[in-house]
Amino acid sequence: MMEKNILEFESNSNENFSKRREALLTEVSNFRTLVVCRLRNVNHWWNIGLTVTGVTLTAITTILGVIDSESLKNWLKFGIALTGSAAVATQSAHREFRVRGKAGKYKQAEMDLMIIESSISSLGKDTDETELKKLREEYYNIIKKVGEIEAELDRDNSKQ
Repeated sequence: MMEKNILEFESNSNENFSKRREALLTEVSNFRTLVVCRLRNVNHWWNIGLTVTGVTLTAITTILGVIDSESLKNWLKFGIALTGSAAVATQSAHREFRVRGKAGKYKQAEMDLMIIESSISSLGKDTDETELKKLREEYYNIIKKVGEIEAELDRDNSKQ
């Protein structure tokens, strides 16, 4: 009878561990796909957009600067001023918002979360509870890291 109770307790304990493991795995996976991947993609595409826009406007400014036409002189001056100022504004925005660096940091956080997901998936039923707690702590540290990446821009702007 006592052996039966012990076996039932171990079975329930393993079942609870499996549920907690699956819940943590789902939580980590959702955070990675719904938050970190989205932020990385936004910053990645802003980086590309600002870079391409800055290069294009600089090239147009250069081309307008070498055209020598007396009849278009006023329009060329206007075009040079407009594209030049837009290029400078684009480059300033790119520098100010640091989207390239943030995209890289989000990519690193995404990879760390993938490692945690893999570690959680590989936990067996006989794994000690402390291992799951350790992985949960690592996950919470990455959540803090992602928050710090977003707050980094606010801190940098307040120093100026």
